[in-house]
Amino acid sequence: MNLFDIVQRNIRRNFKEYILYFVSLASSMLIYFIFASLRYSTQIKKEMVNNVMINSVLQSSKVILIIFIAIFIIYSTNFFIRKRKKEVGLYSLLGITKKQIGTMLFCETMIMGGVALVVGILIGSMSFKLFLELLMSLMKLHVPIHFELSIKAIIDTFIVFLSILLYTAWKNSRIIYKFPLIEMFQANHQGERMPKGSVLRAYIGLILMGLGYILAGFFREVVNIVWNPIDPMNPLINPIMIPVFILFLVVFGTYFLFTSYTVIVLKKIRSKREIFYSGINIINISQLLYRVKGNAKLLATIAILSATALTAISTVAAGYYVGQSETNGDFMQLYGVALFIGSFLGVIFVLTTGSIIYYKQLSEAYANQRYYETLRKIGVTKKEVRKSISKQVSFSFISPLIVGLVHSLFAIPIINNIPINNIIIPILISSGAYCIIYFGYYVLTVYSYFKVVYK
Repeated sequence: MNLFDIVQRNIRRNFKEYILYFVSLASSMLIYFIFASLRYSTQIKKEMVNNVMINSVLQSSKVILIIFIAIFIIYSTNFFIRKRKKEVGLYSLLGITKKQIGTMLFCETMIMGGVALVVGILIGSMSFKLFLELLMSLMKLHVPIHFELSIKAIIDTFIVFLSILLYTAWKNSRIIYKFPLIEMFQANHQGERMPKGSVLRAYIGLILMGLGYILAGFFREVVNIVWNPIDPMNPLINPIMIPVFILFLVVFGTYFLFTSYTVIVLKKIRSKREIFYSGINIINISQLLYRVKGNAKLLATIAILSATALTAISTVAAGYYVGQSETNGDFMQLYGVALFIGSFLGVIFVLTTGSIIYYKQLSEAYANQRYYETLRKIGVTKKEVRKSISKQVSFSFISPLIVGLVHSLFAIPIINNIPINNIIIPILISSGAYCIIYFGYYVLTVYSYFKVVYK
């Protein structure tokens, strides 16, 4: 059996675990290819009045897509490599050289990514006409659409994703040189210390977020205060800096909230004996406390990403909703493109955030296998274990989503400059769609977590 045969066997053996990664990866490549095809489309150039601005919007969106897709690919592949540390250590014990193991991991990453890339481009090519018709409909342009395949878009997509995959594959191939053999075999059994949680930082976090919300809620009044009535051309503070300052307050407040306040709340619950010793709460709260230190920064980041995604989608949806009565063709074209791009970026954001939480929870599931095996031996039923897992996973999904929703509710009226009660319908529709996809990830994570600990 040669090295390539081992690579093939590994991919076939792990395919069930790789399937979500593969689907998410192919979907990301599909969306990027659609964006690239729109940018190079001759039909777009012909029909759109404001072609230069729309091209710049598409180009900016491509950059955002690349950043988030790169984060997703790197994080996801890191999960699979960490999970396989023991397997990699075993190869080393069996006498396979570090160079061969590195080559094997490099080939696996490139094969999976390469197949996903081809699938994404093929589906994108076949469905591009449908997406183009959707875009034209949003822009209120009633023109015949014909099939179009852009070679430039294919080359663009290949260059971007091959670059990301080559970097990721190279990084994965270095794992055998990075960790000592003993660490490879103990990867899933390294415990975490109980976090302390700072009361001062918790209160600072709440104060920062509160100030951010107050400034957002009274945004117009704050702008009027800083505006210089004597010399309007020279305001006391540049009004553009106010949203930046609000963003600064909310971001840092969110990080302090998750890193300190959550620890204090969980410890407070643990101190209440009637709650802590009720049912399986002792398991849930203990697990959350020991894992919150490693998860806090991730959850804070996901809360910020969710807020960004929800704000972006809701803002363009609200703008399009309000502008339905506009007769200006340029306006409808621009907002049509914005709604189209915002929707796709929202999908990428939810795929990225959902997948990151999914893989983080699965890595914890593998680390907790012995713990749940002990629970089974002392008589804890499957139903109780499933309930425990559901509660623990819900904390990682619901807490950043709620914070993200609250952030976006304060941000949307500022960006749109419209009272929120006038645009409540598009906000509910866009936020509802986001939450449904997000909930799907939660259900899948609970199912996969339970499957791992009962393997």
